[in-house]
Amino acid sequence: MRWLGILCLFLTCTGIGMHAARQLRTRLAHTQKLSALLGDFSTYIRYQCTPLEELLYQFAEHPNYADFSFLRQVSREFCTEIPPRELWRDAVTADTAVPEQAAEILCTVGNVLGTTDMEGQLAALELHRRRMDALADELKTISDKKGELYRRLGVLLGAMLAVMLI
Repeated sequence: MRWLGILCLFLTCTGIGMHAARQLRTRLAHTQKLSALLGDFSTYIRYQCTPLEELLYQFAEHPNYADFSFLRQVSREFCTEIPPRELWRDAVTADTAVPEQAAEILCTVGNVLGTTDMEGQLAALELHRRRMDALADELKTISDKKGELYRRLGVLLGAMLAVMLI
C-alpha cells in the first residue's frame, strides 16, 4: 500500500510538470492562430472588400478559430449601441483563450478595424500580424526551454519525494 502511495505521488508530480509544459504549448498555438486570423482578415479585406460586420460573422463561425469566444461575442453584439472598438476590447480581454500579450495586440487592432479606409486597415493589420509573429517566436523559445524544464522538474520532484518517503 505504501508503494502505491509513493507511485501516485511520483505520477502526480510528473503530471503537474507535463501540464505546465502543455500550457506553454497551448499559449504558443493560440498566438499562432491569432496571427493567422490577422492574416485572414487582411486577405478578406483586400480581395473581397468585406465590411467589418460580415468579416466578424464569417470568422466567428470559422472552425479554425473556434477556440476564441471573442469573435462570436463581438459578432453577436455588433449591432448594439456600443462602439465596435469597445465591444472588441471587452470581448478580447474576457476571452481566456487569448494569451495576455496577444490580447494587448488584439485590443489595438480593434481600434483600427472599420475606422479607416481599406489601405489603412491593411497596413495596421500587417503591422499587428508582424507583432503577433514576433510574440509567437518569443513564446516558442520560452515553450522549448521552459517546457523541458517543467517536465524534468516534475519528474525530479516526484523522484525526490518518493526517495524521501522510502
